[in-house]
Amino acid sequence: MDSILIIDDYPDNLKVLNNILRNSDYNLALALNGESAFNTLSEIEIDLILLDIMMPDISGFEFCKQIKDDKRFQDIPVIFISALSDTANIVKALQLGGVDYITKPFQAEEVKLRVKTQLKIRQQNKELIKLNANKDRFISILSHDLRGPLSTIVAYQEMIISELDTAEKSKVKQNLEQINQYTNTVYSLLEDLLEWGKVQKDNIAFEPQPIDLNLFIQDILDKILLISGKKCITIKHFFYPGAIVYADPNMLSSILRNLITNAIKYSYAGSEIIIDLKISDRNAIISVEDKGVGMSNDTINKLFDITKFNSTVGTNNEKGSGLGLILCKDFIKKHGGEIWVESTLCKGSTFFFSLPFNLQI
Repeated sequence: MDSILIIDDYPDNLKVLNNILRNSDYNLALALNGESAFNTLSEIEIDLILLDIMMPDISGFEFCKQIKDDKRFQDIPVIFISALSDTANIVKALQLGGVDYITKPFQAEEVKLRVKTQLKIRQQNKELIKLNANKDRFISILSHDLRGPLSTIVAYQEMIISELDTAEKSKVKQNLEQINQYTNTVYSLLEDLLEWGKVQKDNIAFEPQPIDLNLFIQDILDKILLISGKKCITIKHFFYPGAIVYADPNMLSSILRNLITNAIKYSYAGSEIIIDLKISDRNAIISVEDKGVGMSNDTINKLFDITKFNSTVGTNNEKGSGLGLILCKDFIKKHGGEIWVESTLCKGSTFFFSLPFNLQI
């Protein structure tokens, strides 16, 4: 639901605009002055501002200038509302970054239409930003995340070929193990890329079915035993008998594989990972806890945003694209669940996600 902030120092004007827009499925926030408006902007994500020009503490022109100079708010569209209808004020409002201008007294249908139009444009801009971010991420993966491991594979292959007749068996085995490690990295990345591409096109099958979570998680752990074994990491799985959820097995497999391999990636050798399962009235809540490097709040806030997040290397210099967590969020959302994380730097992270027992399709 879109949120609109209305700023006017006359309560009667706020009341009129509130009455016009309150039945249009918007979240409305009201402010009588600039200070109150800034407080609201800091607390709530606002999609559109309706701004009066003539205010005593700070004029609408100055307020608009300040938010357009602030990176946190500069993308929020501003519609000026004023009794001033002369061309000079309208031009100034638009020059300062306003997207539209409504004159008083208000005409209900005009206000509704102009608000609806600007919110639609804002949504289109958000989608365009996401598309550009997806394109940039894809190019980055092709140019860096894929090219790096493939170049290393080629280098090790050439080394093996050139030294095949003279190298000791142990050296050849060591080089082959490196090739295997980088090949698995590329394979995992390609899997994520293919799944991500399907999600972007909304072209991925969603076929939920009853799944025994205990058996399903154990099957995933059996498949990644080799990965955890290389770092001597112990994985504990706490069972909850009879935990049946409705989920798409392919999506659930991708979610668990990404979260568990991420935990391995950022864990120290010889440490422990704990997979727990809690049951509430409506959901199963699965958690994956590691005792690894942890994250700052700033990193946590960027984790599931493809426009901001950049993957970091693991404790053993493992590579990744950052797409795995984006996929997890999309797949969990498809199930009507949520994903969140708690983390402390140098102490570890715990990822949680919920799945409903009864999925409404």
